[in-house]
Amino acid sequence: DHEFTEGEKRAYLRTRPMTLPFAKRLYVEGSDYIVLGKDTFEPSEMPIGEDLSAYKVWNDLLLKTFIDNKDKVFASLKNGKLTISKMNVEGDKVTRKLDKAGKKFEPIVCDTGENNTATMNAFAKYIDSKGVGLPKVAPGPGKPPKDMTGPSRCIYIELLCREENNCVWVTPEELAVLYDGKATKGQPPTNQDKFTDSFRK
Repeated sequence: DHEFTEGEKRAYLRTRPMTLPFAKRLYVEGSDYIVLGKDTFEPSEMPIGEDLSAYKVWNDLLLKTFIDNKDKVFASLKNGKLTISKMNVEGDKVTRKLDKAGKKFEPIVCDTGENNTATMNAFAKYIDSKGVGLPKVAPGPGKPPKDMTGPSRCIYIELLCREENNCVWVTPEELAVLYDGKATKGQPPTNQDKFTDSFRK
């Protein structure tokens, strides 16, 4: 997610690696197509015929899974940065914050906006399968350990998110397909239109 160029990603995914986490989500069942984002595929030509039908099934399943998990916090990457849903913390439980008047329900970059330090620390503990959360870091000899902050915290939380314990990891490619923009007047609803409508209910 962080290191591959577009060409390297295409070439690697064509080998259909069995050990790359989440890669299988990008393969369209019943087709040779791989989804790399909104209207972006490998091979690069837009699917037609049976391939298009298979892609529509893939897309519908992605959208259904996203809506079915609307109460869970989800995380992804955008422009190389970890993004996480806005969250509510109630005791030991962390849930996705659903503002019914929201327009996009888009995740926000780690360590920005409403997800303050206390929220991020609670989230890390909630999604850690061992229930530990963020480790303390030693600032130097003779100094007491302190809480992890900044980029190190975001990297650690990203690794926890990818374990998908009490949260949902959405690949950057899936995120681009889901957040495909609003439909123009007279056009059929987009994925974003559909899940936004569902989240408001």
